Amino acid sequence: ATLVANNESDFLDQDRIRRHLKAFEGIAHAHGNSRAVNLGHRESGDYIFNVLQRTNACDTLETQWFSSPVWTELRPPHLTLISPYEITFQHKVDFQSMRFGGNTTQLLNVPVIAVPSGGCRQQEYSTEVQGAVVLLQEDKGCSFWDAAYAAENRGAAGVLFYNRPTRKQLLRSRVRLDEWKAGDPLITIPVLTASYSVGQLLTGAPNVRINLDIAARTTVESTFNVLCEWKGDDPDDTVVAGAHLDSVAAGPGINDNGSGSATLLEILLTLRQQGFQPSRRLLFAWWGAEEDGLMGSKHFVRTLKAASEDSLVDNVPESPVRSSWPIRAPITWDQIALYLNFDMLASPNYVSLVFRAADAPPDVVVEATYIQRAFEEFFQSRGYTYELTDMITGSDFVPFMKNGVPTGGLATGAGKIKTVEQRRLHGGLANAAFDTCYHNACDTVENINWEALYRMSEAAAHVIIALAE
Repeated sequence: ATLVANNESDFLDQDRIRRHLKAFEGIAHAHGNSRAVNLGHRESGDYIFNVLQRTNACDTLETQWFSSPVWTELRPPHLTLISPYEITFQHKVDFQSMRFGGNTTQLLNVPVIAVPSGGCRQQEYSTEVQGAVVLLQEDKGCSFWDAAYAAENRGAAGVLFYNRPTRKQLLRSRVRLDEWKAGDPLITIPVLTASYSVGQLLTGAPNVRINLDIAARTTVESTFNVLCEWKGDDPDDTVVAGAHLDSVAAGPGINDNGSGSATLLEILLTLRQQGFQPSRRLLFAWWGAEEDGLMGSKHFVRTLKAASEDSLVDNVPESPVRSSWPIRAPITWDQIALYLNFDMLASPNYVSLVFRAADAPPDVVVEATYIQRAFEEFFQSRGYTYELTDMITGSDFVPFMKNGVPTGGLATGAGKIKTVEQRRLHGGLANAAFDTCYHNACDTVENINWEALYRMSEAAAHVIIALAE
C-alpha cells in the first residue's frame, strides 16, 4: 500500500496504526480481554513477528525467550481479628495483598507477633514467630522482599506490613527480588499490607489472634521479547527503540501499551517502505512482561551485558553461532549508544510528556539532553504544548538507565490526576486522571485519544530518524 499522509508534513499513516490497535483488541478479546503474559501476549508477539517477517523489515528478526513470574489474585482476601475482640477488616481500605505475596492459604486463629525492628535479617526473629503472622512497619532501610523472605525462612505463616504514619494509601509493592531471574526464590506465604491505624491496633492489643484467607497463584511463565535489527552503516553505534507489548491481566491494554507498540511497528514499516538508510544501527524491541516488573527489558540488558563482559573476543562474529550469546543479532552491550522508550502515547486526557534528561545518571546527562532536545524541537516546530516528566521508575528505560545508557522517550500520562494548571496549558479535564481506564478493562480502542496518538507517533518518528541519521 502506498503511504497516504494526513498533510504534507505527516510521516505516518494513522489508519495503519489504528489497524494494529484493532488487531491487539481482537487478540485480547480472544483471551479473556487481556494481553498479559499468560493470556494474549504470545499472540500479540506473533502478530508483530509475522508482520515484520512478511514485510522483510528486519536484517535479524528474533524472539528472545525468558522466564517471568506471574502472580494472580483469584479473589479478594479476608482478614479478621478474633482476639482480644472481633473486627472484620475492610479490603482495600484497611488492608490488601501485596503483589507476589504468596499462594492460596487459609490461616485460622493464628497469633500476630510484632517485630519492632525492620525484620531484614533472620536473627531479628525469635522462635515465637514460627506459625505466626509477623507484623512489621514499612522500613525504608529494608526491602519488602528481604523482610518477608527472612520471616518465611524463620517459619512465619504470613507477613503483614503496615504503613508509616505519613502514608495515606495502602502499599501495592511487589514482594520479589528486583532482579529476579530463573531459579531465584519466590515468596510462598501470604504477604499483605495494612493501614497505619490497623498496624497500631494490632501492635497495641494483647494476645492478638487473626483469621486470614487469601486465594492467589504464583506461576513462572515462559515469555519473550521481539527484536528487529536493522543494520546501519556503523554497527558500533546502535539506537534501541522499545515499547512493551504486554498488558495487565485486568484489561486489553490498548493505550497501555498497544499505542507504543503499534507506533513503533508503523515507524519501522514506513522507514523501510521509504528506503531510509540509517547511519547508526537500529534495534526495535517489543518487550515482554513489563507489567510484571520490567522483566523483558531487564533480561535483555542483564544477559547482553553479562555476555559482552564475559566474551574473550573483542567483536561478536557477523552471525554469532555461539549458543552462549543471548541474541542472534550481532550486538554487544558497549555498542548501544542510547535507548528510546514509548509507553502510553494516547491517553484520553493527555499531556505530551517528554522524559527529563536531568534524571539520568550524571555521566550520561549530556547525551540524554540531546535526546530530550530532539523531542522538544519537534513539539516546538509544530507549536504543540508539552512538558517534561520524571525519568525515574515505571517503564523499560530503567534497566538501560541504571546501566549507564543515555535514555529518553515519550508518554501521555497514566493514573495520575491532571492539575488545573495542566488543563490551562494543555486542555482536557482538570481533577481527572490522564487515563481513567489505566490498567482497567475499558482500555480498549475506544479509549484512544487519536489527536494524542497522532502527535506522539509523529514525534517518535521524527526523533528516531534524527538520532539514526
